[in-house]
Amino acid sequence: MLLDEKRIIFLCVLLCILGLLLLYFFGETLVRTTPIGAKFSPQGTNVQFSGSIEKLTVRDNGCTLSVCDSSCISVSVDESTFPCALLGKGSSLLVTGRVKQVEAGSKFVQASKIILQ
Repeated sequence: MLLDEKRIIFLCVLLCILGLLLLYFFGETLVRTTPIGAKFSPQGTNVQFSGSIEKLTVRDNGCTLSVCDSSCISVSVDESTFPCALLGKGSSLLVTGRVKQVEAGSKFVQASKIILQ
């Protein structure tokens, strides 16, 4: 099959448009917010916020934190994401994660990355 110059240009433009459409529909944005902003974000939103640990509860496979600034939100941390032994009450941290909602309607953040500050 022989492709002339016009067909190659058309194919390139078509592939560029398809790529942009894929990025538009499947791309995720990271929302920088506060703990209270994360609490009122829709479920599934990727958020990033900073605060200090008010409460730390260790579980078998990770820990649950109460991260506060002017208000608090629960953060679930898997041991594979960040070693909970390095965290302590009063530690300042930067949390990146996805907003989740439990059956009762309360929201928490499933941490994907934690940076101690």
